[in-house]
Amino acid sequence: MKKTIFLLGGTGFIGEQTMHHLQSENDVEVLALARSEKSARKIKALGATSIFGDMLEPGEWQKQVSNADVVIHIAQPETFGARITKATAKEYEANRLAMDYNLFEALSKEHKTKLVYVAGNSYYGETGIGEPKDENMKPCPTGFGPYITKAVNKAESLHGSNKEVIVAFPGSVYGQGSWLKQYFLDPISLGKPVMQLSGPSHWISPIHVDDCGRALVHLALRVKAELTNERFFLVDDKPITYKDIANGLATILNKPLKIKTIPGFLLGLFAGQIIRSYMETDSKYSNAKLRLTGFEFKFPTFEKGLKTFQLE
Repeated sequence: MKKTIFLLGGTGFIGEQTMHHLQSENDVEVLALARSEKSARKIKALGATSIFGDMLEPGEWQKQVSNADVVIHIAQPETFGARITKATAKEYEANRLAMDYNLFEALSKEHKTKLVYVAGNSYYGETGIGEPKDENMKPCPTGFGPYITKAVNKAESLHGSNKEVIVAFPGSVYGQGSWLKQYFLDPISLGKPVMQLSGPSHWISPIHVDDCGRALVHLALRVKAELTNERFFLVDDKPITYKDIANGLATILNKPLKIKTIPGFLLGLFAGQIIRSYMETDSKYSNAKLRLTGFEFKFPTFEKGLKTFQLE
């Protein structure tokens, strides 16, 4: 009998990759929420069935969710590319909680459902510059972290006899359609300077979008949640600094690297305090727990992931 998987956020950057990898699985039927005809066409092209609806509004889509065996929740309110102030983040928090409320209300109390809830590494935030930390570290939220804490706690509270909950914390997910393109790839390609904060270059824990999608499918279909708070960092083997990212991309693209340093207060003025918080955070996380489940990376380091940019 086929297992029904309902994907929320399936037409986004990570969602597309997740849906792509779900199609290589046997005995699964994939449904994905579509808010528009354009989204529905994209879902169909990826081999899934579109279900019309909006997570901010109750509707017929909730009936489909209630019958799903697995729900993968990647959807979140849109903020990409905008100046992100604390007021923006507050609005994001309210919309995310409203979306989650409509989803959680739809989950049947009788039907057994596995929920893979995708949060962000900002929930954990600052790690310092020592060894990478695991999921047991005490959270020190940065960026959007303080604004997703309630959502994560609510998702985990569902774990019980008929609900199995896994929360995934992707690191800095990179690819052609992400922050990497906006802040590094485009400027280097056009011969423009890459903006860097003055002072030491901070650390991030990256993961290629292809590996992120594969990891979510792995958690959804092959990993059982044994604990009340079953959490996984989705990051590759080695944290990297922003400086090394810029150097690596310039080498791959065979372009001279131009750097323009700006003080933190100026970044906050132009991009908003949330972006400033991200850029001033050292985020060094470990993927040891994910690897223990048997997951294997296609691009275990950023250097290996860079090779995809030679093909695109």
